[in-house]
Amino acid sequence: MSSIERLFENVSPEPNSGCWLWLGGANRDGYGHFKKEHGSRLNKKMMTAHRAAIVLTRGDIPSSSYVLHKCDVRLCCNPEHLEIGNQHKNMNDAMVRNRLRPCIGEKNGRAKISAAV
Repeated sequence: MSSIERLFENVSPEPNSGCWLWLGGANRDGYGHFKKEHGSRLNKKMMTAHRAAIVLTRGDIPSSSYVLHKCDVRLCCNPEHLEIGNQHKNMNDAMVRNRLRPCIGEKNGRAKISAAV
């Protein structure tokens, strides 16, 4: 079975949103993970499923590039819902869509005291 067949064997189309939801395993950040087969053009042993979907349907992308979700669904692998971008575009997108958590006060990981003290 080819890499693209293995990838899309683990995808289920969601009829309302058009997302193709990854049914395989996910990493701790909630993104699907995909293991390449030996000799494939994917250049990593393990990669996110949405990045693999872009590589397998559109071709290679620079390693420094990000694959961004237009739909905000981390398990979506629909190439139509994905775009190639950079860290700046990714952070701007997160800010516009209100996906960044504020890191002020005790919510900051470097905070020394909490409101309870």
